[in-house]
Amino acid sequence: MKKKFDILVLDSRYKHSLAVIRCLGKYGLRILSGSKSFSPSKFSWFSKGNFKYDDEKFEEQLLEELKKNDVNLVVPVDYKSNIKCSKIASKIRKYSNIVIANYGDMKIASDKEKMIGILKKRKLRKQLKEYLHAARHALNMREDIAN
Repeated sequence: MKKKFDILVLDSRYKHSLAVIRCLGKYGLRILSGSKSFSPSKFSWFSKGNFKYDDEKFEEQLLEELKKNDVNLVVPVDYKSNIKCSKIASKIRKYSNIVIANYGDMKIASDKEKMIGILKKRKLRKQLKEYLHAARHALNMREDIAN
């Protein structure tokens, strides 16, 4: 019989993953945690299960864990696991839910040169500079009034 978990939190070796586990666990959600190395999160009161995965076999091991357990939502925390999960999102969705951008959009968003090119084409960079200038001006005015 499959074990039931509400959420699988990946990269549970990080402190911010532990914060996610604690926050969601306080609402009574059953949390499964996964990590590629030692994970202090597995000792959390709110972590009801854990598994370890290899970087090279991440996709295969993640899908195997999803087959073994009934997981409602997968939450990747680290940049690398977000990229890997976006590559196999359609496979993950056969066994669970995941809210993630498609791989093509992820690659563009993580490439600063491409993003700057997109901003230049859409003239958003100039608007952003104007907004920041106006915000600095408002902050200076506020400081002048306070003094």
